[in-house]
Amino acid sequence: MLESYLSSLGYGDKEIDMFINTKELSRFSDEELCCRISDIFEYMLSYGYEKDEIINMSILSIKLFSFDVDMIIRKINNLSRLGYRKDEIIKMTVKYPNIFVLGEESIKIKKIFYDKIGILDVITKHPVYFSKSFDLVYARYVFYYRMGIKITKGNYSLLFLNQRSFINRFGKTNEQLIAMYNYDEIKAHAIPLTLGYGLSE
Repeated sequence: MLESYLSSLGYGDKEIDMFINTKELSRFSDEELCCRISDIFEYMLSYGYEKDEIINMSILSIKLFSFDVDMIIRKINNLSRLGYRKDEIIKMTVKYPNIFVLGEESIKIKKIFYDKIGILDVITKHPVYFSKSFDLVYARYVFYYRMGIKITKGNYSLLFLNQRSFINRFGKTNEQLIAMYNYDEIKAHAIPLTLGYGLSE
């Protein structure tokens, strides 16, 4: 049942095997999973996604079909409440469908921060960066600021160096940085605008 339904949607044998054998979807019966997939396709097509985009998204993120359609609607509405237009939401989620897994508050605080330091439009074009640890990104930003390095659209990738590259260049581990510039003390303020490290006061 599931195999023939996925095939009718345009999935190949390799992708069908992937869906059948993945742990994320194993808790659903074939009938339930077919209903979930059908509901998600129907909603996302009506929202403005292309069929091939939905297929590619589900291949990139199998978790997409572990959600029910109401969850997908809530996730899209969350992005809309954060100020993203429909075309931006489609582009972001097609490029990085795992953004549906992230919590609204996690995206919100990162969006505010990236906007304040002037790189939000770049991050929006590369939404995978919304998945990065905010504590680490913030600590790195402060670290660079104290070194006299201003983060811009031209060097924003410095915030996202892998740990080995960062250690080789600066001699600090992620854990050391987070301990040095711990954001926990001001998390209750919801936005990272109170320390004065190059941010608006």
